[in-house]
Amino acid sequence: MNEREFEDLLISYEGLFRVVLFKCHIYKNNSSYEDYLQRIKLLFFELTNQHHSIDEFKKSYPLGYLFQRLSWKVKDLQRIEKRQIDIRQRIILYYQEPAAHSIEAKVEEMNLFETAWHGATIEEKEFLLALLQETDIELLARKYNVSSQTIRNKKSRLLKKYFLRK
Repeated sequence: MNEREFEDLLISYEGLFRVVLFKCHIYKNNSSYEDYLQRIKLLFFELTNQHHSIDEFKKSYPLGYLFQRLSWKVKDLQRIEKRQIDIRQRIILYYQEPAAHSIEAKVEEMNLFETAWHGATIEEKEFLLALLQETDIELLARKYNVSSQTIRNKKSRLLKKYFLRK
């Protein structure tokens, strides 16, 4: 397949690419829309490059199968991106500096805890009180007889539940 045929084929399948992105919940206002569109085009190039003519390509990749194949690739890319974000967040949480022991920091913590207090369960309230009294994760871990990672995870879940809601 020559370059002109490929460009014509690319233009004719442009609508399919956009439908694939839409079905994978990647919309034009998404900051990574163009990146995903480019990756679809690259995969499309790799698929067409294996064939000598447009007819041969169309026989090998009926529209439904091509749609499914491109959708799988986009979903795979989304999973990889989500996994990378999750790992980055864990690393940041793990290496996060302990809260400052200044009066201003304690007042800010008190305000945040007061916000969460009203919706918290009894167990969550006990943990919030412990966090308020002791900011050192290692000491809290020893107090509850759990690992410091367990304390970090619990703290992260509470932060997401009460402070990062939209």
